[in-house]
Amino acid sequence: MQRSRKILTGLLGYYYSVISMILKYKCTTIDVSADGRKIKTTDKVFMVTVANGSRYGGDFMVAPDAAVNDGTLDLVIVQGLSVLSRLFHLSKMKKGRHILLPFVQYRKAQVISIISSQPLAAHLDGELMIDTRFNIRLLPAKFLFRY
Repeated sequence: MQRSRKILTGLLGYYYSVISMILKYKCTTIDVSADGRKIKTTDKVFMVTVANGSRYGGDFMVAPDAAVNDGTLDLVIVQGLSVLSRLFHLSKMKKGRHILLPFVQYRKAQVISIISSQPLAAHLDGELMIDTRFNIRLLPAKFLFRY
């Protein structure tokens, strides 16, 4: 696996990572709250994304309504799915149409908390973080990025 990661770079490497996660990731139980209100989730969750922009990675439109200047974070929760369902719906996530699916929750918030009894892997702008608790808050007017 390490050897293939070194060979695959850029977009190809990203897609390899996505497919690998879809095939291997075991859904987990978590508690999520947005602006202090608990969000009801099913027994297991496949993916939680907190985004300030609409796209990430290989140009996946994970949070299609996100805007970096709206003062809110966008929360996307994908309930537990079988591997076949994950693969089947991947193209919808690429185009931002997944938010209409019944097993996806999408909302805006200023403060988001994610808690798990087991360590979770999270990616913060490409950096890996592992923890059981994530408290995410948008700090308005702290950074200005130019595209």
